[in-house]
Amino acid sequence: MSDEPYYREVRKRGNLYAAWRKVFENGIRSNSKETQKEVFRFKEKEHQNIERLSRQLHSKKFKFDPAKGVPKRRPGKSPRPLVVASIENRIVQRSILDVLQREKTLKEYILVPTSFGALRDEDNVRSVASAIKRAHEAVMTGERWFIRSDISDFFTKIQKDRIIKTISGFIPEPAFLNLFREAIAVELVNLSELGKVASLFPIHEIGVAQGCCLSPLAGNILLHDFDIQMNDRGIVCLRYIDDFIIFGPKQRKVLAAFKSAQKILSDYGMAAYEPSKDGKKAQIGETNNGFEFLGCQIQPGIIRPSVAAREKLIKKIDSIIQESIMLMAQPRRLYLNGSSLRDTLASISNILEGWGNQYSFCNDMEVFRDLDRKMDERINNYLAAYKKAVHVNTTKGNIKNLRHLLGVHLLEESKRAPVI
Repeated sequence: MSDEPYYREVRKRGNLYAAWRKVFENGIRSNSKETQKEVFRFKEKEHQNIERLSRQLHSKKFKFDPAKGVPKRRPGKSPRPLVVASIENRIVQRSILDVLQREKTLKEYILVPTSFGALRDEDNVRSVASAIKRAHEAVMTGERWFIRSDISDFFTKIQKDRIIKTISGFIPEPAFLNLFREAIAVELVNLSELGKVASLFPIHEIGVAQGCCLSPLAGNILLHDFDIQMNDRGIVCLRYIDDFIIFGPKQRKVLAAFKSAQKILSDYGMAAYEPSKDGKKAQIGETNNGFEFLGCQIQPGIIRPSVAAREKLIKKIDSIIQESIMLMAQPRRLYLNGSSLRDTLASISNILEGWGNQYSFCNDMEVFRDLDRKMDERINNYLAAYKKAVHVNTTKGNIKNLRHLLGVHLLEESKRAPVI
């Protein structure tokens, strides 16, 4: 095993535990209640589970489970092909990612100053906030024109063989490379159920799973040359995974640079959205008039969450509130669904806190105050609906229903295991 140092790192218990902690943190914040249940089930016997994974990897008997394909519907667009892996898969994939991120030679290959995201960012220099700051700096230093776009169906077009070939140049270890190859392969347990949308999923030699922690890293490895070439012409090109923005002093220069970007991407079998054809996915204009990038509106001296980001937040809160109100006529079902008053307010608070932290680098406070006013209105309307439901149940004298509405556990509904 002395000639397999990278593989050995992946299977070390300490690294698997570190990977599990990250998977757990992400899992409990997931919008999927099923994912939350899965991580808590794994946590109940986490020591035995991690030991099992370590033994399987040590004996080379670990096999990645088939994942579940989830077509996420989008209005007016084809579904986004999300791949949901098992907790065990995610832990091993995360451990592989951690090993790759510690490899100095590979890190230096990927750490291009104009590329953001995908690598562990201990100094917060590759975050969305850093990319937004760099974009604003370009505006303030006199870049008058921009083109913003993103790469169409990016993850499903990543050529896996290219990624493995590149990594093998830095890590020439068969055991590790074979594990990495299996980690980014996509096998779906529900392929026959997906019907026509099955073709959207990357189940062949091209494409990686959207949702896998290794996929953004694979994208950065693939686009290394893109990042270098696009910043070698008196042009600034900033990229965050599949989103990029080109800045230049004149319109013709950014148009020429965008044409070059399309040519480079075509070598990878990819293409970016054209500003003239898709106003939502791509945009061209003068920087002084403002522009959107990574969910933010940027103007000289002002950075705020985009209108679409704000509307998405409101829609999400509305959905949570409406689900709770609809179930108030069935208090026990409401309670079991996790939609009681307590659960609903906690969900709203967690979402608002997370969203606020996500956009903490923005400086237009009036946007946040306006959103708070809209949240106050919705919460007041929700509390009014709750009071009405309480009144109905008080009239009926049903104390159990009141507890269910509130979200407070009833002792008589506890699990029972009498010894006599």
